[in-house]
Amino acid sequence: MVVGWLHFIRNLLNDAPTQYMNDKEYIDRYLQKLLAMDIPKLTMQQEHDLAKKIAEGDDDALEELVKHNLRFVVYVLSKTSAWHHSKITQEDIIAIGNEALFMAGRTWKPTNNAGFASYAGNYIKRSVTRQLEDTERTIRIPVWAIKRIKRMNVVERQLTQMLGRKPTNSELANMLETTPAKI
Repeated sequence: MVVGWLHFIRNLLNDAPTQYMNDKEYIDRYLQKLLAMDIPKLTMQQEHDLAKKIAEGDDDALEELVKHNLRFVVYVLSKTSAWHHSKITQEDIIAIGNEALFMAGRTWKPTNNAGFASYAGNYIKRSVTRQLEDTERTIRIPVWAIKRIKRMNVVERQLTQMLGRKPTNSELANMLETTPAKI
């Protein structure tokens, strides 16, 4: 059932040859089709009810939750730097976001006042960021290593400003709470 829904999403524009569209035309067409489907937003209570059904294994409830949040995927992605990334088309980014929306729907556990969009937004951003980091380098560097390198660069800049000079490896290691050999 879920595979059929993913097929539906991928073929939402099957009446138009997308290889001849630029990204803006594709996005405009995709959003027009979604708006033409006239799918209203869910209330928090409806989201919670669907989450209970999903927890019981109801794939139809998962499809319903995803269907009502497809426009949200485009909204979240348009607010990220991934949207303007040159190596991956916006069509592919939306596909990654839609698949992340499914995964978020499967794993979301409603709590007090937390809505699905809050959870799904982070899930979508994380999935797209991971995909970008996997594809933008010739040699694949694990995401955890990229995060460590970025953190080290930030701390190095801060120490450079504080000290007025480039910090030594031992000073950098001290601030990062690690050994100089790992720097």
